[in-house]
Amino acid sequence: MTKNVKVITPVFRVSFPNVFQAKKNELSGKEEFSVVALFEIKNFSEDDKAKWNAINDKIKEMLLAKYGSLDKVPRKLEMPLKNGNEKFNDNPEKYLMYKDTMYTTFRTKIKPIVVPASLQGQLTDPKDFYAGCYARASVNISAWDFYEGKSLIKTGVSMYLNNLQKIKDGESFAGRSNPEDEFDAVEAAASSNENEVFDPMGGMGL
Repeated sequence: MTKNVKVITPVFRVSFPNVFQAKKNELSGKEEFSVVALFEIKNFSEDDKAKWNAINDKIKEMLLAKYGSLDKVPRKLEMPLKNGNEKFNDNPEKYLMYKDTMYTTFRTKIKPIVVPASLQGQLTDPKDFYAGCYARASVNISAWDFYEGKSLIKTGVSMYLNNLQKIKDGESFAGRSNPEDEFDAVEAAASSNENEVFDPMGGMGL
C-alpha cells in the first residue's frame, strides 16, 4: 500500500507563513514550521488544474489501496483540503481571504528551503515571503492512523511540507503595500546652500 507520495502543488496564496523559524504547535506541543495554502481554484491556470487533479487522484489511490473501496472510507476521515467558505462564514473579518478558496496547512519538523521564482539563491527574509504572496510547494501526501493503545482514535490523509517556491508578490494580507507601487521617482531639488539641511516638515516637525 502506498503511504507516502511526493507532489508539486498548484500555485496558492500564502497565509500565516511560519517557515523561517519553528513555532510551537499548541495541539501537539512540538516545534514545527508551517504555512497555510489558499487555493483560488477559479483562477487556476491549465497547469494548476492538472496539478490539482493529480493531488486528488493520489489521495483517492491511497484510500482505495487502504480500504479497497471508496464506499468503505470512514465518514470521519480527516482530509487535508477544506472549504475556505466555512472559515469565512465563522469570522468574515478575520478570514476574508479564505472566501471562495480551498485551503490546507502544510507542516514539517524540518526547516523548509524557500526559493524565488528564478531558483537563484534562497529567500531567508520574512519580508520576502509573506501572507499574501503567491507560491507553490513540494509536499508529501500521507495516509495515517492515530491509536491510543489498541483503539483507533483518528484516521486521515495529510500533506507534509518539503520546500517552497515563491512565484510572485501579491497584496499583503497585513494591508501594507510596496512603496514602489505607491510613488513615482522624482529628482532631488537643487539647494542654494550645499550645507543647508532640508527640513521636510518646514519647521513644523516635532
